[in-house]
Amino acid sequence: MSIIVMETRIASLEAITESTSKALEEWRRRMDDGFRELRCEMRDTRAEFNSRLNDRRTELRSEIRDTRNESNER
Repeated sequence: MSIIVMETRIASLEAITESTSKALEEWRRRMDDGFRELRCEMRDTRAEFNSRLNDRRTELRSEIRDTRNESNER
């Protein structure tokens, strides 16, 4: 195989390697961004769930207290 052919093949492989590296880096960045967004959404959902759960606990305690008061009055 001639040196010119080998140099051409090497240059071609270098170009493929560079474009592959850039594509992988872009995919990695997009994955990182996606996971970051997902973590934020999960944090917000968890906070909303906890808030609603606390509201329901407060309501339930109030209802139990009212029921006990009514029972004690009878």
